Amino acid sequence: PLLAVSLHAQGVREQRALVVEGVKKLLKQQQSATQLAEGWKDIPLLLLFDWFCDWSHLILRYQMTQDEEGLGLGDMRKVVQYLAQKSTRGKVLDIQDWVLAQRQKVMSKANLNRVLLLEALLVQWAGLPGQA
Repeated sequence: PLLAVSLHAQGVREQRALVVEGVKKLLKQQQSATQLAEGWKDIPLLLLFDWFCDWSHLILRYQMTQDEEGLGLGDMRKVVQYLAQKSTRGKVLDIQDWVLAQRQKVMSKANLNRVLLLEALLVQWAGLPGQA
């Protein structure tokens, strides 16, 4: 409960809504990775990586089980399902591995170019659907 209060005070729900909307626009090619990366400058990197890691996990789970109950929160259910149906398992595993590696660098306080890091994440994310 204390973490929830803290996250609420930080405006995390609003930040997540902004990111979810951005991911949807990215996949529909209505916004570029660069625009989104710059627009998300005030959102903590760890939070972003946690969400993308969670979403990649949900994609893998759905690919293996086809269980719609396991698609996660309502705001990303259709996106997770779409990506699960249109992406290869190998690509999803690769992006999950990459996200975890970058998250570890952020946690170890590596000096990273935030915008380039997010652009790389978003370009890979946009490339999930399609051929291997």
